[in-house]
Amino acid sequence: MSKRGEIVRRIIEEFVERRSDTAWATYDPRVVWDSSRSGLVDNAGVYVGPDGVGEFWRNWLEAWESIDFELVGLREVDNVVVTTFKQENIAKRSGVATRFEHTLAWTFRGPKIVRVDMYPTLEEALAELAFDEGD
Repeated sequence: MSKRGEIVRRIIEEFVERRSDTAWATYDPRVVWDSSRSGLVDNAGVYVGPDGVGEFWRNWLEAWESIDFELVGLREVDNVVVTTFKQENIAKRSGVATRFEHTLAWTFRGPKIVRVDMYPTLEEALAELAFDEGD
């Protein structure tokens, strides 16, 4: 696994612990977090900079009583690390469990993450990023 893959894996591990040291140290000051294609109803949009990314995460975490996820795939192509998750969240207000999969594409420029794009499926991410399934 490349250094980029290791960084993303560390960000994910820290998220489980509700820490974000590596993420904040690695995000470019103009990082873009794009959840517009994610299928999220309340949190779909484009968030810019650390403040924007923080807003996305505050909104996301505020909605859930619990978040349980499993990293089921990590692949790297050039300067992009693509991660796929299975997730089950329990809503704070209703207590309803929601199960879904999603994919994140983490784009690096040098040592910094400049963009994170959210997709509802791996296939949509690969098509959008023009990756070949064999990559």
